[in-house]
Amino acid sequence: PAETVVTNHSCVAKVDNIRYVHLGPYSLQSLKQASKASGLTMNSTLLSAIAGAVARYCRQRGDGNLRNLGVAIPVNFKTLDSDRSVKANNDFATMLLTVPVNGEGGDAAEMDPSLWSVSNAIGASGAQTSLSLLPRDSVSWMVDNASKLVHFVFSNVNGAQMGNEFFCEKSTCRRRVQAYAFGSLNGHTRLFVLVNSHGNDVHIGLTVDETVVMDRNALAADIHAAIIG
Repeated sequence: PAETVVTNHSCVAKVDNIRYVHLGPYSLQSLKQASKASGLTMNSTLLSAIAGAVARYCRQRGDGNLRNLGVAIPVNFKTLDSDRSVKANNDFATMLLTVPVNGEGGDAAEMDPSLWSVSNAIGASGAQTSLSLLPRDSVSWMVDNASKLVHFVFSNVNGAQMGNEFFCEKSTCRRRVQAYAFGSLNGHTRLFVLVNSHGNDVHIGLTVDETVVMDRNALAADIHAAIIG
């Protein structure tokens, strides 16, 4: 795809240029209710709003012909063990979605619900697993080129059951905590949007390469307006 003001396919991001922006908190229940009223999942509602905001940011800076956004979505297959712990492994895959942004913003009604289906997620997992059978150089080439199809990464980490309190068994102390999560830029990706539900709140962490996404505060303002609008 053609370059936009949120992409650069010629090189990878450097750590020195990575910046973070936190948005929220937003009410988890309010987002769920709004999604239900529209007949959509919360993921679809958030992705549509964020895609619309990214498209608006791009158009305001000269990308007037933007019609679709490529989005990478990590899919987690991890499950809790009997003691509610989670093993540290690579039991996840990545789906690539095309989100139409033909109007002023992303239109949730245009998004195909089947893109979020379990079968598509399992298919992505199987495809990713098959990469282990290929030579490393081939895998590196495929991953590198796949990242060039992506305008941004969207991930929703569900921490709603974790609560806002940390308990130390050794000291028996309890402390209230607030966690802000951010994604990691890899390959040619210059924008990562990570949604994190924590207790009854939803937080959004933006990770950007400021040499490409040059006005992260304006992008954050567009995303915030799209979510509360």
